[in-house]
Amino acid sequence: MKVSGLSLALWVANNAGLSTAFVGSFQQQGFAVVSPARRMQILGPQHSMRQRIPECSSRLHLSTIMKESMVDDTSSAHPLQIDDLDVFDNNGGINIAEMTQILLDKGRNPPGSLSADVVNLIHPVLCAWAKTASIKGALMVEELIRRMEEEIAAGNGNAFLTTRQYIVGLDAWARSGDANAGVRAQMILDNMTFLYSSGTNVDVKPDAIAYSALINSWKQSDAPERAEEVLVKMNSLIDGGETDLIPNRTNCFNAVIAAYARQGNALKAEEILKQMIEISESDESCQPVAITYNSIIDAWAKSGEKRLAAERAEEILYSMQDRYEGGEDHLKPDEFSYSGVALAWARSEEPDSAERAKALLEQMEKFGVQPDIYCYNAVLAARGKNNDEETAIFAEELLDDMVRSGTANRVSFTVVLNAWKNCDSKKSLERSKRIVSRMEDIYRDDPTTDVKPDVFTYTVLIDLYAKSKEIGTVDKVEELLEHMFLLSDEGDKSAAPNTVTINSVIDCFAKCGEKGAAERAEQLLSRMEQMYETTNNVSIRPNTISYTSVMDAYAKSTDKESVKKAGQIFSRMQTAFEAGNLNAKPNLHSFNTAINVYVQSGDADSAKQAESTLHRMEDLYKDGNSDIKPNVISYTSVMQGWVKSSERDAPLRAEAVFDRMVEMYKGGNESAKPNMHTYSTLISAFLKSSKQGSVQRAEDILRKMRQSFEDGTHDIKPNTILITSVCDAWAKSGEKLSGKKALALLDWMTEICDKDKDDHARPNAVTFTAVINGWAKSHQFGKAVQAKAVLERMVSAYEGGNEDARPNVFAYTGVLNACAYTIGDLPDKRDALQIASSTYKELCASNYGDPNHVTYGTFLQVCTNLIPQGPSRASSVVTVFKKCIEDGQVNRLVIAQLEKALTSDELKSILPTAVSENGTVDLSKLPAEWTRNVQERSRATPKWKS
Repeated sequence: MKVSGLSLALWVANNAGLSTAFVGSFQQQGFAVVSPARRMQILGPQHSMRQRIPECSSRLHLSTIMKESMVDDTSSAHPLQIDDLDVFDNNGGINIAEMTQILLDKGRNPPGSLSADVVNLIHPVLCAWAKTASIKGALMVEELIRRMEEEIAAGNGNAFLTTRQYIVGLDAWARSGDANAGVRAQMILDNMTFLYSSGTNVDVKPDAIAYSALINSWKQSDAPERAEEVLVKMNSLIDGGETDLIPNRTNCFNAVIAAYARQGNALKAEEILKQMIEISESDESCQPVAITYNSIIDAWAKSGEKRLAAERAEEILYSMQDRYEGGEDHLKPDEFSYSGVALAWARSEEPDSAERAKALLEQMEKFGVQPDIYCYNAVLAARGKNNDEETAIFAEELLDDMVRSGTANRVSFTVVLNAWKNCDSKKSLERSKRIVSRMEDIYRDDPTTDVKPDVFTYTVLIDLYAKSKEIGTVDKVEELLEHMFLLSDEGDKSAAPNTVTINSVIDCFAKCGEKGAAERAEQLLSRMEQMYETTNNVSIRPNTISYTSVMDAYAKSTDKESVKKAGQIFSRMQTAFEAGNLNAKPNLHSFNTAINVYVQSGDADSAKQAESTLHRMEDLYKDGNSDIKPNVISYTSVMQGWVKSSERDAPLRAEAVFDRMVEMYKGGNESAKPNMHTYSTLISAFLKSSKQGSVQRAEDILRKMRQSFEDGTHDIKPNTILITSVCDAWAKSGEKLSGKKALALLDWMTEICDKDKDDHARPNAVTFTAVINGWAKSHQFGKAVQAKAVLERMVSAYEGGNEDARPNVFAYTGVLNACAYTIGDLPDKRDALQIASSTYKELCASNYGDPNHVTYGTFLQVCTNLIPQGPSRASSVVTVFKKCIEDGQVNRLVIAQLEKALTSDELKSILPTAVSENGTVDLSKLPAEWTRNVQERSRATPKWKS
């Protein structure tokens, strides 16, 4: 008795999403309809679906195939009949899994034993597996075809295979998503060709659909060259007279073009298009259509050619528009045409990309094409590249249009949120909060819309809160997180916080600097751990970033226990990784953060812990763990730890770390290459030390650094800031030759600038002032002359175009200081007095600044030290003091120098009401006007420019 395959076809259509046309194809084969009632008549009630047989899922997974045969062990080997099998489900369809098991069970159903009733079901079963669009489905189709080949070889007259069955196999691989789809499909077509050409099976001649499926399989394998080879062969066969291949040639060309487009090979895609156009001149059925040109546009959008790609995509679109207006209806641009060009502009990163993309919306309206979500989102993406407030406003206005047209979705809103997130605007947070509220309102009014805020929406908002740095941000972020948890508990799983969300909150805690923030960050981490242990939900499981962010929070904490707590978090992360959480593997950033925690504490023990951590990194790296390869940050941070420790041997410990760093770099670790910050840290380690010879060692490092640059060993060279710091250190060293040493560095800087022809080491005002101070504090003869000479060089450099060397009151005061403490005989002191006088006058006459209280105090010291006590000194002192009063620069320093310069009687003569019985001046009795311009924070050396 023959039973219809329609019930199977209906099952496939209902469960695999096939069209009614697919079902109709079985009616064309002569299958009759078998209703459930008729089925029961044929098979009887004993053949109802057994409860132990699971129904095939809508996706027809291979796992649904029964492991047990439905034929009893004692059954005979007579030809298997359909009415012998319990394969119908309760709805009247055939269970694909069980039917497959029957067809493939060679032990119970040896080759040659299948009846016509069973064989007639092979094609719909093949189609059902092909429609799963999976590798398993494609393999199953191959296995079923192989079974039919065996049936034919065994002489079963009921068995048959035609081109249609093999095409299903080709199509199965084209849909499979497998990287080897092209290879497997090629094997099938080669087999068809052999069977047909050898005369073994004349019913399996490859047709146009077969070649099209093979081309799509090569496209799936991302092998456009192989797809093109198939097209070339197909065209060759057509030229040889096989005209039955012509009807599907357009689809084949389109598939090859799409294959090249997928790789972004626009030039090759256009080359195939050119071939297509040439063929169309003799074959009108092979005409490029809108989808053809859409693929070319897509190819350019993916090409990475920036503006060139966008302009070419736009040219193709305009060509389509012109030809459509000229009467070629098949080339009417559609929404894919416009969205492709908009995407090309979005990827161009050109300043006018947004305007060009938006203009496409107007073009769409002109040609009666309704913009879809992809068009709008592409335009949004184009504008979103600019990262400014104007872009965010533009994006929000476009979003308004989308909402009005009903095309906005969650992606659209998220793109606008990101536009506000990426721009540096004070409005970002408030505008973003308004956008999220709008999403919530739209969804509340119409739950069918795809605008419901999800975890990504809220995570962007959390990032914006963190970026705003507003007071109370931490509380608001935590409140938003709890809102997400509440939504999830109420059933909205799309809003459930994930690891990324909570990491953003933890990072906000780490960066806020608020008291207790680190502890709150740790509480969140503990909550993540507990939730994962309770639910086994991997989306909430802590990862490396989670643990590292909490460590970073403790690094910024002022808590005395922060170092200890950060160390505990580091240990927890390692324990989690060793327990199987592969996403919590400590990485380079984790170790560097741990080092930074120790460094921030600033004590000797922490410096040792930081270096111990570095040693561990080195050991792990040597053992093959490339994820923890120490880099420049690792080494420089440990060096900083020693600098901050104030240990007596800190410079040597820092230098030892530096030496290891250099060895690591020379050994092939490029990431350990010392940079400017490294050298600066090493030099400051010695400059901070009070040990004899430390400044000289710092200078030696400077000069070695320069030599390494000239030798080509390193590309880092000493700059103005670094050399000036050593000059300043010489000035403050108190060493006898400090002035000479500082001057030598100044000469070296000039030499470097002349040699390199750039300004990276050009002396600035701080440099000159440091050298002047070096001479002032030295114990050498002629230091006043030397200091004045440096000042003159400074003036000359500034007037020669070095604007950074502009003289100032600190430099002039430094020369006065050198004069005040001149050593030598009377002629030396006379010369120093003359230099001091001229220097003071030059300052007063210049536009480089006015004398301050330090200047006047120093000049009074000059008078005291260089003019013998008597009328001459008193006259000079009074003159200077009167000018000081006039400038409102009188303070305790000036009065102290005045008391040293004058006798008690001389003091009383100029300050009759302010001098006490013991000869000291009461500053409170002086007029406030005398002190009006004093800035007590002034220093002899200004802050360095960085």
